[in-house]
Amino acid sequence: MLALLGGALFVLSALIRYACDGYFPNNNVHADIPVARFAPYFFLAMLFTGVVQPVLEELIFRGRILPVARGVLGTLTSVVLVSALFSLLHYSNMYSSFIFSIVMCILALRQGIRACMVEHIAYNIVSILVDAF
Repeated sequence: MLALLGGALFVLSALIRYACDGYFPNNNVHADIPVARFAPYFFLAMLFTGVVQPVLEELIFRGRILPVARGVLGTLTSVVLVSALFSLLHYSNMYSSFIFSIVMCILALRQGIRACMVEHIAYNIVSILVDAF
């Protein structure tokens, strides 16, 4: 159920990005869009892509899959498996997502899932701000 909700929010955030005449591929995309039209989409993207989606991804990957895989496969193999699955979800930047996921798995094992959520939220919000401005 949680995975379906996360998938639905991922699709919703992708639709929001496409709805505003470009989806943040570079810094010049929003130069010609009036602020009145850009602002609602920007805040929705910040809410879903910046906060909701990272929390759900962390709950699914580091909160659920990692502990189960760790019990069956061991720590190293489970970190690689979870990171591979995470990077497949983020196929447009697969290699950097794989490294990011390894770091998040290590953080989850050392500090817990909440630290991962905070880090992932911060990463996504900074990414959105860099792309938008």
